[in-house]
Amino acid sequence: MKNDKPRVVKIHDVQIDSDYAQWLNEIKSRYRSAQIKAAVKVNAEQLLFNWQLGRDLVTRKAEEQWGSGVVEQLSMDLQAAFP
Repeated sequence: MKNDKPRVVKIHDVQIDSDYAQWLNEIKSRYRSAQIKAAVKVNAEQLLFNWQLGRDLVTRKAEEQWGSGVVEQLSMDLQAAFP
């Protein structure tokens, strides 16, 4: 449930006005932006890793060296190492 109204602290003397509400909205917006940027960076790094892994498999001619099940074996080994 989205609630844009700030909850008022009962124990402290707090003055909630429109400036505070605007500042709070700016902070929430920056936080959401930081979350999106972090997700984009993580996705970019994961994509790069996957591309490099595919390149490694082709460069090493992995199937010729270790057999046709090497991709499935590598997948299981990586899943075990990084659950």
